[in-house]
Amino acid sequence: MAVRLFMLGILFLVPFCRVHAQQLVVNEFSQGDAGAREYIELLVVGTRTCAGDSCLDIRGWIIDDNNGWCGAGAGQGIATGHMRFPNDPNWSCVPYGSIILLYNSGDINLSVTLPPDPTDANNDNVYVVPSASLLLENTSATPVSPSSAAYVYPAVAYAAGGSWNTIGLANGGDAVVVTAPSNFGAAHYAIAYGSVSSGTATVYKSQSGAGKVYYLTDNQYNVSASYAVGDAPLDETPGAPNSPANAAWISGMLTNTT
Repeated sequence: MAVRLFMLGILFLVPFCRVHAQQLVVNEFSQGDAGAREYIELLVVGTRTCAGDSCLDIRGWIIDDNNGWCGAGAGQGIATGHMRFPNDPNWSCVPYGSIILLYNSGDINLSVTLPPDPTDANNDNVYVVPSASLLLENTSATPVSPSSAAYVYPAVAYAAGGSWNTIGLANGGDAVVVTAPSNFGAAHYAIAYGSVSSGTATVYKSQSGAGKVYYLTDNQYNVSASYAVGDAPLDETPGAPNSPANAAWISGMLTNTT
């Protein structure tokens, strides 16, 4: 597409670049077999543009389980604390289409067969990040249970390295919550399941989590029906696309330009 400008009788073709929304969404997560060996697979969503827009800065983005937004009060799967991506250059420009696989390094899911690669050293656009990695940080200060639907992440001190205990998922119902630094009072993206009702979640699945894996089947990450609920480990694909449609979408984000 081009905008035509006539100046002094000369035709100039000036590129017109579209602005596309940037997202960090959940592509898959699992409680593993028997409700243990958890992992969360995030996906950086965006469209490369002719202006050179190709990546997302995720420094300071928070990863949590339900914090009260998807069901407040006691018994709502609210684990104490949370994790976030630290202010490290590694996270300053994560390419669109990249998968970020976070897993419990103290209870490794047997389907996680990729070696740790939190810096994407092999350039395959898959960041494999064990929870103890120093490219994560954590706090056990907040949230605590019971929480509130009006919860806001406060400024607190973080410890170097992640801790899966701060985001552990409850079998009966919980949520995976992603929060951007631009708004610590609302979820940028959240998927809730089971007895933790939808609340303000982006998508909601009614099935409880023990022994289950939740995964996006296409590119409709705001549509609950696009997420399937499968069995662990049979339907787990940590660090990889989940279906032909999901794979085509991810591949397109890595290569296509508008």
